[in-house]
Amino acid sequence: ERNGASPNSIKSYRLFCRYVARYLKTANARDLGVMDFNRFEQRLLMAKDEGGQGLCRNSVINVHNFLRGAYNHFVDAGICDANPLVYVAKPSPERHEASALTEWDFEGFNEKLEGALSKEIKTKADYRAVYAFASWLSLVTGMRVGEVCAVQRIDVKRALSYVHVGGNVIEGKGKKPYRRNVTKGRKCRNIALTQDDIAVIDAFTKLQSAVL
Repeated sequence: ERNGASPNSIKSYRLFCRYVARYLKTANARDLGVMDFNRFEQRLLMAKDEGGQGLCRNSVINVHNFLRGAYNHFVDAGICDANPLVYVAKPSPERHEASALTEWDFEGFNEKLEGALSKEIKTKADYRAVYAFASWLSLVTGMRVGEVCAVQRIDVKRALSYVHVGGNVIEGKGKKPYRRNVTKGRKCRNIALTQDDIAVIDAFTKLQSAVL
């Protein structure tokens, strides 16, 4: 956390540590071997009504990779002589084929969202168009939710017809959402916009200025 890891990653790491405390009841990392971790990962996969954690295979792979990295650190620090996770067979991943929108789906969504953006707004209480705009921007650019929330007006480059993606909004427990000047993948990028896209953005920012 002090080295700047994402709050979402830290949240996952803390959860994995709770699994270790629950199912690997030992105070010394040196006492754990390959069979201990094999049983541990099987327990994570086991259904809750059978005494397990009920995780999917992909979640157990994430726990496995976390522990493997932790043991690499233990070895480097001289805490352990070897990394037992190297010899633990992690589950095979569950693969899900992504379903893309068709041209007709896109046109339908786009029409409804642009319709929501064109509704008259008289008071701040009526300011619901921001949700339609966020959905529309995600639809036409493919940006993640956190990236859409992090877009600033200065990021829209009208002369060059693109939007710069260089931030991510983080919502931590007990904290207000805040912007980090880095994307989830830690790589900034530019996404091309059409003149029609820019016209929609300009209309929304004009509405936003009038309301706020």
